[in-house]
Amino acid sequence: MNPYSLFPTAYSPVWQPSGNLSCLINNLKGTIVIVTCFKCKRHFELDPVFVGFELHKLKKKNPSHYQAVCPACRAVTKVSVKEMQSELDEAAAEIDKMVAEYEDEKAKAKAEKKAGRKAKTEAKEEDAVTEE
Repeated sequence: MNPYSLFPTAYSPVWQPSGNLSCLINNLKGTIVIVTCFKCKRHFELDPVFVGFELHKLKKKNPSHYQAVCPACRAVTKVSVKEMQSELDEAAAEIDKMVAEYEDEKAKAKAEKKAGRKAKTEAKEEDAVTEE
């Protein structure tokens, strides 16, 4: 057995380069997208659930790219959503679950903030009444 067979190379059949980005599905760890930084040429992994969640949080309805930040050099690398679409489709249920949790937390925080402002204005009104 070849010791390098566990690691994909440019010559292995699972490696699929596309332009200056290299995306790959790693079946050993589940669905993970491996991206190559355009600046430092290092490989890093993206979780499709996190990427889908971040794309959902954007104000743009159908983004064409996801801006991945390289953990080594902090450069922003644009990753095509079309290249990751199959991975995003596989993780759609998990993405929807994360989005629902996020929306619930956001609604609770907004309600708490509104209740805090209301309590503050009521306290000011009471202080104004007691001073008169």
